Amino acid sequence: MTRPSQQLRAALDALDTAFALPPEAPFAIGGCTHCYTVAELEALAGPAHLLPDDLVHSVAFEATDHWADFPAL
Repeated sequence: MTRPSQQLRAALDALDTAFALPPEAPFAIGGCTHCYTVAELEALAGPAHLLPDDLVHSVAFEATDHWADFPAL
């Protein structure tokens, strides 16, 4: 039997797989270069499972107008 934390991790991994963009469909993230480095903006355009947790947390708390295309982000 699996623990609840293992079940949660499996469910989150399944969501990442279901909603991740295919590798052949990269997109550019336009955002505030005062708050984020070019490398961080490039990372945001890549696979979600490679994003550091602190970057996800930081982006989640930004205002939507902080980004050129927030819905795509």
